[in-house]
Amino acid sequence: MSAIKPPGYWDDFANVECELRAFIAQRGDALTMPNYVELKRSGYATLSYAISRNGAFEAVAERLGLEWTHTRKPQGFWADFSNLERELRAFVAQHGQLGIMPTSKQLLAVHRSDLVKVIYRCGGSRAVAERMGLKAGARTQHQQTKVMAGAGLTLNCRWRWFLAQLERFLYRFDYRYFGLVWIKSLHNIVPG
Repeated sequence: MSAIKPPGYWDDFANVECELRAFIAQRGDALTMPNYVELKRSGYATLSYAISRNGAFEAVAERLGLEWTHTRKPQGFWADFSNLERELRAFVAQHGQLGIMPTSKQLLAVHRSDLVKVIYRCGGSRAVAERMGLKAGARTQHQQTKVMAGAGLTLNCRWRWFLAQLERFLYRFDYRYFGLVWIKSLHNIVPG
Protein backbone atom coordinates (compact mmCIF):
# COMPACT_ATOMS: atom_id res chain seq x y z
CA MET A 1 0.00 0.00 0.00
CA SER A 2 1.56 3.27 -1.07
CA ALA A 3 1.58 6.17 1.36
CA ILE A 4 -0.33 8.77 -0.68
CA LYS A 5 -3.43 8.06 -2.74
CA PRO A 6 -4.80 10.44 -5.37
CA PRO A 7 -7.81 12.61 -4.45
CA GLY A 8 -11.06 10.65 -4.56
CA TYR A 9 -9.28 7.28 -4.41
CA TRP A 10 -11.19 6.11 -1.34
CA ASP A 11 -14.54 7.24 -2.78
CA ASP A 12 -14.49 4.18 -5.06
CA PHE A 13 -15.46 1.08 -3.07
CA ALA A 14 -13.50 -1.12 -5.50
CA ASN A 15 -10.30 0.53 -4.23
CA VAL A 16 -11.34 -0.07 -0.61
CA GLU A 17 -12.03 -3.72 -1.42
CA CYS A 18 -8.73 -4.14 -3.28
CA GLU A 19 -6.66 -2.63 -0.46
CA LEU A 20 -8.58 -4.54 2.20
CA ARG A 21 -8.17 -7.88 0.41
CA ALA A 22 -4.43 -7.16 0.01
CA PHE A 23 -4.15 -6.50 3.75
CA ILE A 24 -6.10 -9.66 4.58
CA ALA A 25 -3.90 -11.75 2.24
CA GLN A 26 -0.78 -10.28 3.85
CA ARG A 27 -2.15 -11.10 7.31
CA GLY A 28 -2.96 -14.67 6.28
CA ASP A 29 -6.54 -14.91 7.61
CA ALA A 30 -8.68 -14.76 4.47
CA LEU A 31 -12.08 -15.07 6.15
CA THR A 32 -11.98 -12.52 8.99
CA MET A 33 -12.44 -8.76 8.74
CA PRO A 34 -9.66 -6.84 10.54
CA ASN A 35 -10.61 -4.19 13.08
CA TYR A 36 -9.47 -0.57 13.37
CA VAL A 37 -6.62 -1.34 15.77
CA GLU A 38 -5.16 -4.05 13.50
CA LEU A 39 -5.24 -1.73 10.50
CA LYS A 40 -3.76 1.22 12.35
CA ARG A 41 -0.93 -0.83 13.88
CA SER A 42 -0.08 -2.18 10.43
CA GLY A 43 0.07 1.29 8.87
CA TYR A 44 -3.36 1.13 7.20
CA ALA A 45 -5.06 3.96 9.11
CA THR A 46 -6.33 5.53 5.86
CA LEU A 47 -7.93 2.22 4.91
CA SER A 48 -9.77 2.14 8.22
CA TYR A 49 -10.97 5.68 7.50
CA ALA A 50 -12.21 4.56 4.08
CA ILE A 51 -14.00 1.60 5.64
CA SER A 52 -15.72 3.94 8.09
CA ARG A 53 -16.85 6.15 5.20
CA ASN A 54 -18.38 3.10 3.49
CA GLY A 55 -20.75 2.09 6.27
CA ALA A 56 -18.37 1.03 9.07
CA PHE A 57 -16.49 -2.21 9.61
CA GLU A 58 -19.46 -4.49 10.20
CA ALA A 59 -21.25 -3.31 7.04
CA VAL A 60 -18.12 -3.66 4.87
CA ALA A 61 -17.47 -7.14 6.29
CA GLU A 62 -21.01 -8.18 5.42
CA ARG A 63 -20.74 -6.67 1.93
CA LEU A 64 -17.53 -8.60 1.23
CA GLY A 65 -18.64 -11.83 2.88
CA LEU A 66 -16.08 -11.61 5.67
CA GLU A 67 -16.60 -12.70 9.26
CA TRP A 68 -16.88 -9.81 11.72
CA THR A 69 -15.91 -10.99 15.21
CA HIS A 70 -15.41 -7.63 16.89
CA THR A 71 -18.77 -6.71 18.37
CA ARG A 72 -19.11 -3.66 20.55
CA LYS A 73 -20.99 -3.76 23.82
CA PRO A 74 -23.68 -1.12 24.48
CA GLN A 75 -22.77 1.84 26.67
CA GLY A 76 -22.98 0.98 30.36
CA PHE A 77 -22.80 -2.77 29.65
CA TRP A 78 -19.85 -3.34 31.96
CA ALA A 79 -21.37 -1.31 34.82
CA ASP A 80 -23.52 -4.38 35.59
CA PHE A 81 -21.39 -7.04 37.28
CA SER A 82 -23.66 -9.82 36.00
CA ASN A 83 -22.45 -9.07 32.45
CA LEU A 84 -18.83 -9.56 33.51
CA GLU A 85 -19.78 -12.75 35.33
CA ARG A 86 -21.61 -14.15 32.28
CA GLU A 87 -18.69 -13.33 29.94
CA LEU A 88 -16.12 -14.81 32.32
CA ARG A 89 -18.12 -18.01 32.87
CA ALA A 90 -18.44 -18.43 29.09
CA PHE A 91 -14.68 -17.90 28.75
CA VAL A 92 -13.91 -20.43 31.50
CA ALA A 93 -16.24 -22.99 29.89
CA GLN A 94 -14.60 -22.56 26.49
CA HIS A 95 -10.93 -21.83 27.25
CA GLY A 96 -10.16 -22.30 30.92
CA GLN A 97 -10.44 -24.71 33.80
CA LEU A 98 -13.82 -24.95 35.49
CA GLY A 99 -13.89 -23.23 38.87
CA ILE A 100 -10.61 -21.36 38.34
CA MET A 101 -10.32 -17.65 37.57
CA PRO A 102 -8.53 -17.05 34.24
CA THR A 103 -5.37 -14.96 34.32
CA SER A 104 -4.90 -11.75 32.38
CA LYS A 105 -2.41 -13.57 30.18
CA GLN A 106 -5.03 -16.20 29.26
CA LEU A 107 -7.62 -13.54 28.48
CA LEU A 108 -5.22 -11.50 26.36
CA ALA A 109 -4.16 -14.60 24.43
CA VAL A 110 -7.68 -14.78 22.97
CA HIS A 111 -8.02 -11.00 22.51
CA ARG A 112 -10.26 -10.33 25.52
CA SER A 113 -8.57 -7.17 26.78
CA ASP A 114 -12.09 -5.87 27.48
CA LEU A 115 -12.45 -8.44 30.27
CA VAL A 116 -9.01 -7.61 31.67
CA LYS A 117 -9.96 -3.91 31.91
CA VAL A 118 -13.32 -4.61 33.54
CA ILE A 119 -11.76 -7.04 36.04
CA TYR A 120 -9.27 -4.32 37.00
CA ARG A 121 -12.09 -1.77 37.40
CA CYS A 122 -13.98 -4.19 39.64
CA GLY A 123 -11.10 -4.56 42.09
CA GLY A 124 -8.83 -7.05 40.32
CA SER A 125 -8.72 -10.79 39.68
CA ARG A 126 -8.87 -11.84 43.31
CA ALA A 127 -11.88 -9.67 44.15
CA VAL A 128 -13.78 -10.82 41.05
CA ALA A 129 -12.86 -14.47 41.67
CA GLU A 130 -14.13 -14.26 45.25
CA ARG A 131 -17.35 -12.59 44.17
CA MET A 132 -17.95 -15.27 41.50
CA GLY A 133 -16.93 -18.18 43.72
CA LEU A 134 -13.94 -19.04 41.54
CA LYS A 135 -10.57 -20.12 42.83
CA ALA A 136 -7.74 -17.79 41.91
CA GLY A 137 -4.41 -19.41 41.06
CA ALA A 138 -1.60 -18.93 43.60
CA ARG A 139 0.26 -16.57 41.28
CA THR A 140 -2.85 -14.50 40.64
CA GLN A 141 -3.63 -14.23 44.35
CA HIS A 142 -0.09 -13.11 45.14
CA GLN A 143 -0.02 -10.53 42.34
CA GLN A 144 -3.46 -9.15 43.17
CA THR A 145 -2.69 -8.93 46.90
CA LYS A 146 0.36 -6.84 46.03
CA VAL A 147 -1.58 -4.65 43.61
CA MET A 148 -4.55 -4.19 45.93
CA ALA A 149 -2.35 -3.35 48.92
CA GLY A 150 -0.23 -0.90 46.92
CA ALA A 151 -3.04 0.86 45.09
CA GLY A 152 -5.78 0.79 47.71
CA LEU A 153 -8.20 -1.05 45.39
CA THR A 154 -10.98 -1.58 47.91
CA LEU A 155 -13.74 -0.12 45.79
CA ASN A 156 -16.57 -2.09 44.27
CA CYS A 157 -17.35 -2.09 40.56
CA ARG A 158 -20.11 0.52 40.61
CA TRP A 159 -18.09 2.91 42.76
CA ARG A 160 -15.14 2.68 40.37
CA TRP A 161 -17.49 3.22 37.44
CA PHE A 162 -18.88 6.32 39.18
CA LEU A 163 -15.38 7.69 39.77
CA ALA A 164 -14.45 7.10 36.12
CA GLN A 165 -17.57 9.00 35.01
CA LEU A 166 -16.82 11.82 37.45
CA GLU A 167 -13.24 12.05 36.22
CA ARG A 168 -14.46 12.20 32.60
CA PHE A 169 -16.89 14.99 33.55
CA LEU A 170 -14.21 16.98 35.36
CA TYR A 171 -11.83 16.69 32.40
CA ARG A 172 -14.55 17.84 30.04
CA PHE A 173 -14.94 21.07 32.00
CA ASP A 174 -11.20 21.47 32.59
CA TYR A 175 -11.25 21.00 36.36
CA ARG A 176 -8.13 18.89 36.09
CA TYR A 177 -6.17 19.90 39.16
CA PHE A 178 -9.09 20.16 41.55
CA GLY A 179 -10.75 17.09 40.09
CA LEU A 180 -7.70 14.85 40.25
CA VAL A 181 -6.94 15.78 43.86
CA TRP A 182 -10.57 15.19 44.79
CA ILE A 183 -10.84 11.90 42.90
CA LYS A 184 -7.62 10.59 44.45
CA SER A 185 -9.08 11.25 47.88
CA LEU A 186 -12.33 9.51 46.87
CA HIS A 187 -10.42 6.38 45.86
CA ASN A 188 -9.58 5.83 49.52
CA ILE A 189 -13.22 5.86 50.62
CA VAL A 190 -15.05 2.57 50.83
CA PRO A 191 -18.72 3.02 49.87
CA GLY A 192 -21.32 2.02 52.45
